[in-house]
Amino acid sequence: MNTLKITVIAVAAHALCACSPKVVTNILVQRDPLPADAQVALLGEPDPAPADGEKLGEVRVGDSGFTTLKHATYEIVSDIAKDKAKDAGGNLVKITEHKAPDFVSSIHRIKADIYNVPDIYNYLPHSVVDTSYVSVSPEQPSVKETEKTSVRGAHSYAAVHSSSAVTKEESLDKITRRPGYRIGVYGGYGYRLAKVQSGLDNVLTNYLKKLKNGFNLGGDFTYFFPSQPTGFSQGIGAKFNFFKAKNSLYGTFQYDDGSSAEGIVSDDIFILYSGVMYAMRFISEDRRNIFWLNYGLGLANYIDKGITPKQNITTSGSGLSYNLDLGYDFQVVNNLYFGMAASLYTGALAALTYKDNTSGEKKTVALGSKQRESLAQISLAAGLKFHF
Repeated sequence: MNTLKITVIAVAAHALCACSPKVVTNILVQRDPLPADAQVALLGEPDPAPADGEKLGEVRVGDSGFTTLKHATYEIVSDIAKDKAKDAGGNLVKITEHKAPDFVSSIHRIKADIYNVPDIYNYLPHSVVDTSYVSVSPEQPSVKETEKTSVRGAHSYAAVHSSSAVTKEESLDKITRRPGYRIGVYGGYGYRLAKVQSGLDNVLTNYLKKLKNGFNLGGDFTYFFPSQPTGFSQGIGAKFNFFKAKNSLYGTFQYDDGSSAEGIVSDDIFILYSGVMYAMRFISEDRRNIFWLNYGLGLANYIDKGITPKQNITTSGSGLSYNLDLGYDFQVVNNLYFGMAASLYTGALAALTYKDNTSGEKKTVALGSKQRESLAQISLAAGLKFHF
C-alpha cells in the first residue's frame, strides 16, 4: 500500500512538473534573497536596461516539452522570472527576448537579465499627479510640489515607457494574434454508399457488396487566419484522399453476346479526391483538445481495373465532389496531436470511358441521370496532426 501511494505521488509530481515551463538561470552575483512579497519591476523587451542597476545574472523561461499555454502565458512566465530574481537578490527583470507561440512551441518564452537597482520606485508604474490641486496657503507647498520629489523618477520613466505600460494588454493581444497552420496525415475505413443493382444472383450481389468496402489514405494542409492561440479560428486549405477497394472470384462469366467463359473475375477500384476547403477549429484553453470541421469542393477521379476470362478493361471518369469532415484531435506532445474524423464525400459521374487493354480500343459513354456512377462514400479515419 505504501509503495502504491509513493508511486501515485511520484506520477502526480511528474505530471505537474511536466506542465510547468522549463526555467534556466545563470547567476553571476548572488545577493541575499528578497522576501516572497517583495516588489520586482519588469522592463519589456523594447525598454532600455537600467543605467543605475547592477546586473546579477540571467534567467530563461521556455518550453519543457509538455508545457501548455494555460501554464505559460506571458504574465505567468514573467512572474516566474520575477521569482527567480528574488532568489538571486534582484528587484528588477529586464526582458531581452520574447517569443510568442509559433511553429516551435505553443507557449510564450522569454530571456531576461536580473538587476538590483537602488530605487525600485523609479521603475514601477505610478499614477500621474493631478496638477490642478494646489495648497490653500501660500506658505504651504502644493500637492504637486510635495509629490514632485517622490515621483520624480517615476515621471521621467513614464515619459519614456508609458506606451508599453499603458497598452500592455493591447500589445499582448497583438502579439498573440497570429496565423495558424495544420498539417495532417490519416488512414482508415471507407464505405461507398451506392446501391447494388437489383435483380442479380446472390453470388454477383455479394461480390459487388464487398467492393463497397475499402480503405482510405489522405492528407491535408490548412492555413488559419490570424487569431488567438486558443478558441475559434477559420481558414482555408487543400486536401487529398485516396480510396481503394478490390475483390475477385472464380466462376463462369456470361457475356452480352451470349457466350460464357470460366475463370477469374476481379475489380480493382481507385477513387482519388483532391480539392480545396473552408476550415474551422476550436482549441481548448490548455490546447490539449481541438474540435474541427471542414467543408470542401474538389475533383474526384474514378478508375476500375476490371478483368474477366476474356477481357481486360479499365473504366475511368471524373467529376465534381463535395466533402464534409468532422474531427477531434487530442495533444500528444507540443504541436503533435492524434486525431479521429468522420468524412462524407458526394458526387456522381455523368460519363465513363472504357479502354480495352488488349486491343487498345477506347470509347466514352454518357450516362443517364439514373445510370450515373455514384462517388458517395463515408470514411472513418485516424492519424497524426500538427497544429501550429
